[in-house]
Amino acid sequence: MHKGPSPHLDPKRRRLLKTLGLTSLMAAGSVSLPWPLRMAMAQAQNDYKGVICVFLNGGNDGNDTLIPMGGGYEDYRRAHDPIALAKEELVALNLDNADQPLGLNPALAKLKPISDRGDIAWVANAGPLVQPVSAMDVRAELAEVPSFLGSHPDQQRLVSGGVPGTFAARSGWGGRALEHMPEELLSDLLSNLTASQNDWLMRGEFWSPTLAQDRERLASIDLRDVLAGANTEELRAYQAAVRVRPSHDDLAVAYRHAVGNVLDEVLELRRVLDAVPQGVAPRHDGVDDYGLTEQLRTATRVFWAGREAGVRRQMVFVDWGGFDTHANQRGSDMDNQDGLLKALANGLADLDEQLARGGLQDQVVTMVMSEFGRPLRPNSSGGTDHGWGNHFWIMGGPVNGNKVYGQMPALIPGGPDDMGEDALGRWVPTTSTEQIAASVMEWFGLPRSAFPKVFAHLQNFPNQTLGMF
Repeated sequence: MHKGPSPHLDPKRRRLLKTLGLTSLMAAGSVSLPWPLRMAMAQAQNDYKGVICVFLNGGNDGNDTLIPMGGGYEDYRRAHDPIALAKEELVALNLDNADQPLGLNPALAKLKPISDRGDIAWVANAGPLVQPVSAMDVRAELAEVPSFLGSHPDQQRLVSGGVPGTFAARSGWGGRALEHMPEELLSDLLSNLTASQNDWLMRGEFWSPTLAQDRERLASIDLRDVLAGANTEELRAYQAAVRVRPSHDDLAVAYRHAVGNVLDEVLELRRVLDAVPQGVAPRHDGVDDYGLTEQLRTATRVFWAGREAGVRRQMVFVDWGGFDTHANQRGSDMDNQDGLLKALANGLADLDEQLARGGLQDQVVTMVMSEFGRPLRPNSSGGTDHGWGNHFWIMGGPVNGNKVYGQMPALIPGGPDDMGEDALGRWVPTTSTEQIAASVMEWFGLPRSAFPKVFAHLQNFPNQTLGMF
């Protein structure tokens, strides 16, 4: 994370890299660390926690993700035809506390064994909220609701914790939470990372995330190749050029300095990842999933490296997918929701396996989010438009899972949970995304006394966390 004008000179980073080099050698059996240092590192590893935030970009349709299999299925089928999933296709979940049997889109079948063993908590009908509201009050315009509902960029920022007109206008709850964590738990390089160009969630008020990859800001260089070990000499030459080229233009100097800082950071992260043994989440190219599996494996390698170096808290943000399915929602291609969900399930199942191999399964939690849900009634193009309430899930060994948290909406357009007089089936959330985030961040180590500084509207909710841990 960036803090201050010159984080790349921070001696903590040199100590981190030195320590990581020693622990890698120790793992290989070629060096023995002094007993006090071994004890200190063991204590740090035991207290280690990591969070991955997977943001399903575009608005995943929760109605076609978590589906009632009891009497509510007929409500779903009637309103969702002709694109409703057949009941016999659904993957039944054996949830411990559901009021009605629930099933998954068959594309998510690989998540069932993870849920069955208690490592997924499903959160029903969640979304950004200012305060608890009812659909009746929303329809009557008696309730305060988030601004610009249905707008992709606005709702992405709201779910990420960026709220115009508040202290959170330019930052996200992930970055702010890290800023209010004890400093001794963190690393300025390895605690706050983003694998995506959308980094709102991980921006703090003063710190910005480490870029694990960034294709847009440095279009001439593929930073994923940097992390893979390619183009190192070219990058070093480019880095030197942007550092030393003379100019009397203050803006040009500032730009070159910023670019140089990014390259410094990327190369430093590359050196850290180079120290990770090859058997820990090896690279997994060639999968047709827009890079999701490799991004999650990179997160696993970063977590392993950080834990081995004594870093105790790490977060990685991944913005992935094209879930804005206004047409052809059914189908197996990556342009369809079913194809995207299958790729997502494959990536998450692989993550679960890689974390277990790295000894991280009981220390890492993965949040799966999206900016909004979609209406139950499809449009004339075989797709769905923009809604509000959606279903999220939290995965990992620490989760009190195989349960559904929150309240499933009544799948009746125009019914008690529908926000609009047009009766499209756009659900008013009954759980705030801030309650989900606060639950995870409290497990992560954020003290409740810091909640008002991290979450703009959480004080308006009587239950600030959901009991998922």
